[in-house]
Amino acid sequence: MHNSQKLIITALVLLSSFHFRTSSAQITTDRPSQSDNSYVLEKGYLQVESALNYSWTKSNPYTYNQFSLPSTSIRYGLHPKFELRLGAEYTSHIWNDNNPNTYNTSFSQFQHLQVGTKIQLLKRVAWISHALIPVDKSNPQLLGQLHKISATFPLNKKTSITSNLVYRRLKVVTFNDPMPIYSFMATLNVWSQITPKLMIFSEPYLYSENNNMPALNFNAGFAYILHQNHQIDLSAGTTVLSQYTPQSFIALGYSFRFKK
Repeated sequence: MHNSQKLIITALVLLSSFHFRTSSAQITTDRPSQSDNSYVLEKGYLQVESALNYSWTKSNPYTYNQFSLPSTSIRYGLHPKFELRLGAEYTSHIWNDNNPNTYNTSFSQFQHLQVGTKIQLLKRVAWISHALIPVDKSNPQLLGQLHKISATFPLNKKTSITSNLVYRRLKVVTFNDPMPIYSFMATLNVWSQITPKLMIFSEPYLYSENNNMPALNFNAGFAYILHQNHQIDLSAGTTVLSQYTPQSFIALGYSFRFKK
């Protein structure tokens, strides 16, 4: 039996050992928008949010494809106003130049491990911080940090706006010299509760890296509650306005929670 098979079997045994209970509230996730929600996970719950992401960029004669296999976030409600967070992602990158006679490039790597917290500052305002820890020697990016502030503004009983301000900073080794890379993102997620189980959203967001002109992006999608503790989601987005080549993506997610 391979090590990976042993790992999967062990994980399934551990999961099956937990006694599942329901909560008075439905599962609430940071998915599927670019905006993390502004609420801390309920105390005592462990929640796993995972997604398969595919993004692509086309700039003749090149096509760049990226797959996340998958992107996973694990959250634990430690206190009514405080949660612990762990994020991991394995990505595969493929460059094609649409010429069968030319060598095409591809590689895969683990992205930075994200270790952090979410703190409930006010009723509808949360602060999120992560340390970005390199785990793959093939990744030239060094230790970094990620900070977000999330706020929700209700418009009526079924529609709200969630906005995030995001700052990310790390260093990347270029010609044996570490160079800083920092980015900013601002989101405006408008979401509506269509039924008790179905939520839809649309979201413009701005992204800027190293003081370059911000790119305007847009994505939309839905989340559906399969069960009180289980959710699926689907989203897609693209670059609307940028000085660089537009990038598009599609993501399919599944989230669940349980309490010991």
